[in-house]
Amino acid sequence: MIENKIGVLFFSKTPNLSRAIGSIFSHEIDFTFKDFACLHDLYSFECNHHDTIAVLDLSNSVSDFLVVLSQYHAELESLVTIFLVENEEILTSIREQNFTSYDLMLKPFIVNDLIDKIRSSIKYIRQFYESPIILRGNLFSPRTGEIKNSRGVSIRLTEKETKIINFLYREQGNVLSKDILLKTIWGYNEKISTHTLETHIYRLR
Repeated sequence: MIENKIGVLFFSKTPNLSRAIGSIFSHEIDFTFKDFACLHDLYSFECNHHDTIAVLDLSNSVSDFLVVLSQYHAELESLVTIFLVENEEILTSIREQNFTSYDLMLKPFIVNDLIDKIRSSIKYIRQFYESPIILRGNLFSPRTGEIKNSRGVSIRLTEKETKIINFLYREQGNVLSKDILLKTIWGYNEKISTHTLETHIYRLR
């Protein structure tokens, strides 16, 4: 049994394509595959973002891309995404966005090329989360959430604090809104307020 399988979340409005792609991935022992006909269902699906990638078949649908852009911008920042497109307008629109976690494939495509692209993307993400980070002279482990200073004194952060540091470090140089941070770290919990975020940031500082 292979641990830490790569999860593929596949969105398409073409059932035949979803079935065909799903059948191919079922023969790849290091993958799990789940298809969606609704973007909301895909982005509501609970998963480990270190080991999961979203593949969105936008084809010629400009409207689907605009929905993704307007409603799921935060999710695009936190979940690696591959867009399958065949429309030059969509291709240009995507390239104009400041997404940090996406890739593009033009249709028609070779499935083995898609599989290779997924493996390469997940390998990069896993390496990032396994590599220690230097934060103001302190050693931070993204995997364990532990910070150790030069004297060897260490503290362990909470899960949410660890997610905040990982996300901010990965997005360094980019301006991130409170809304993006709240959706990325706490998901779709409507009860979470900006005060909660500010409290966590204060503690981290």
